[in-house]
Parts: sequence; C-alpha cells; structure tokens
Amino acid sequence: MDIGAGGGMLSQEMHRNGRPSISLDFSPTATQIAACEGLPTVRAYAPDMPFIAQSFSAVVMLHVLEHVENPVDCLSAVRQLLRPGGKLFIQVTNASSWQFLLFGRHWSALDIPRHLVHFRTDDLEDLLSTCGFHVVRRKFFSLRDNPASVATSLLPSWEPAVRAARETHESSVGTALKNFLYFALVALSFPFAILEAVAMAGSTVLLEAVLHEDK
Repeated sequence: MDIGAGGGMLSQEMHRNGRPSISLDFSPTATQIAACEGLPTVRAYAPDMPFIAQSFSAVVMLHVLEHVENPVDCLSAVRQLLRPGGKLFIQVTNASSWQFLLFGRHWSALDIPRHLVHFRTDDLEDLLSTCGFHVVRRKFFSLRDNPASVATSLLPSWEPAVRAARETHESSVGTALKNFLYFALVALSFPFAILEAVAMAGSTVLLEAVLHEDK
C-alpha cells in the first residue's frame, strides 16, 4: 500500500512491475486522479485506515509523516496492517542534514506550516523502534528532492511551482529565463547534494524497516 499516494504515480509503476498496490490519500482530488488511472484507491487519513490487521506485505510512506499530527499513532496503525516479516519504506525530510545546518529557518524543506513535525534521522529510527520496527537500510539521496531543495532555499520565489501557484504575470521570455536559471542552479547543486548524502547527512532520508519479531 502507498500511503499519501497523491495521483498514484508510484502505484502505477508498481502495477507495471507486477506488484499490485492500493493508493491511499486524504485528498479527494488526488484519489480521483488515481481512480481515473484505474488504480485501487481509498480516501482515508492515517491512522484511520479501513483495513483489517495484517492486510499488507509492504507499506510505502514518502513524505507523509511530516504532515501527521500524531506520528506514533500513525506508525502503530501501519504496524497493525503489516503481515509478519512485512516491510515499511518511509521517507522524510532530514533535520540533521547539512542543508538544514546551512539554511536554518530558510531551508525550503521545512515547508511550514504544511509540515507539522520534523525529524532527525536518529529520532526517526528511535520512533520506529518504539512502534515495533527495526531499520535495515538507510538512503540519504533523492534525485528529485535533494538538489532542488538547495536551489529553492537560495531562490525560493523562482521555483516554478511557486510561481505557477502565484499566477505571476510574466512574459514568456521572463518565465523561460527564470526557469533556465533555476534548473541551472539545481544542476550546480548536485555535487553538494551527493557529498552530503555520502556523509549520511542528505536533505532526505529513506528508511527501510521490518517488524520486530517480538512485537
């Protein structure tokens, strides 16, 4: 199951690779998009998920836990839904990253007020352990997120999605120029993003966790 699936892009890819999944999201727009793609879709809010215990062999939560009011309740509910030996793949922004140390409150990945909670890697691992999980793998690089968060922190008003949301009245030349400069900055940020990931201090952390055998 993909919790916080949005329009179901990950679920589509999983279906194409022979791994059927359920897309779960609280947004009616997102669930409608996923349903239109022919995906099994449920509109619900974690932790109030309408499934019986041990329904799934794996659960994916990409940038979901930051938006949850009670992470303990959410992860405990996920644990109940996993079968013995089940896996949880969870990704969050990393508050122990170099980017957070560098940009502080201006770091774009803080995303306040949409993000209700921020996690350092060690704190997230402790939380997972408390909720019955054991972390078996860590990844500190996201091609989509890490370089872009550097660029957006430096030039927040130039991020294309932000400009589109503001409906700024720019000329086509102005829009093209700002897009070019923004994505050039993203490209220039790759070496730094790779270096911080190698140092296990990337701006995102993806943890693979399994259920504790004694839980």
